Amino acid sequence: MNKRHHQESLAKLLIYILGRNPGEFGLVPDARGYVRIKDLLKAICEEDGWRHIRRSHLNEVVLVNSNPPIEIEGERVRAVDREGLPRLTVSEEVVKQLYCCIRKKAYAAALEKGVLPGADPFVILSDDRGMAERLGRRYDAAPVLLTVSVSLMKRRGLPLQYAGGTLYLAERIPPDCFTGPPLAKTREEIKSGEIPARVPVPKTPGSFFIERDDVNQQSGIKEKNVKNDDWKRARRQMNRRHKGKNKWDNC
Repeated sequence: MNKRHHQESLAKLLIYILGRNPGEFGLVPDARGYVRIKDLLKAICEEDGWRHIRRSHLNEVVLVNSNPPIEIEGERVRAVDREGLPRLTVSEEVVKQLYCCIRKKAYAAALEKGVLPGADPFVILSDDRGMAERLGRRYDAAPVLLTVSVSLMKRRGLPLQYAGGTLYLAERIPPDCFTGPPLAKTREEIKSGEIPARVPVPKTPGSFFIERDDVNQQSGIKEKNVKNDDWKRARRQMNRRHKGKNKWDNC
């Protein structure tokens, strides 16, 4: 595929994502039709054959076309033709449960205070578990999957908006409206629960004892000298035995 043909294919893909069906890729445009460029790139790179796409490729689509299909404003991008974008509508209770993924570090707080919007003005949910996990992995390598009860959300007076594809939006998710896995102990909690190893107390307070190996190492020279003096001691004993004998006695 030559460069120009590649640019044309990318332009068509961007028109479809940003101007037709962003929900299929887990994207929700804002009121002006913009999505964050980093979110768009994450979505595109999940598709086979497009893992190499970077910000520079989007810039090329704008520069090489006299009528570019996209508009870039700072860190956001949108399609020029947005007539085909789905409109947000209040969802009827057609599904019993939805799925949502959050960062592992935020799970403890979510169990206490619920799930609140992050960078987006709404919490994004999906009726497809695979899509929810796909969205979660964009922000955490091992996100926590939550199962949200639609009926409980309705009882709490929290409407759900349909955002196209498999996506839904919520202002927040109270802790009693979702279920998730057991909260695992963090490393800090495990460390704080450990019993420190006992430090041996010396028999005589305020003193210490030298190990036998240390004594042997320090006295190694003396021991060597003692062994070397054994032959001298034996020589002196022999001389005492022969002292006073006549040198001719044995003749």
